[in-house]
Amino acid sequence: MKRTFMTAMTMIAAAGVAHGNELQAKECAIFASASAALVDRGQTVQGLLADCPMHLQVANADITRLANPPRYQGRVAGELHQTLMQRGVPKDMADQIAMSRAFGDWVNLRTSAL
Repeated sequence: MKRTFMTAMTMIAAAGVAHGNELQAKECAIFASASAALVDRGQTVQGLLADCPMHLQVANADITRLANPPRYQGRVAGELHQTLMQRGVPKDMADQIAMSRAFGDWVNLRTSAL
């Protein structure tokens, strides 16, 4: 079957949407896990999950610091780290999250989209 230009463009757009959905799911899982960790500390933050659909507000991500964490640097890593702090996550927790597997997975996925 011969693919037309429109079919090819539709397939590319669908892949982009799927990638964006996966990126949002990973980001919301990080936010939800940070929110749960804050509750464990006796703290709460309003608006941390503001951009997350309800079904992603219960997602879970491994935000524990890796034993030998890679250094995620650059604009993309800085974006998520800054967003965490802007939404009320204390700097020490945002720094810990930035050395987690979930953070690294998000950075790698986001970078691959650029």
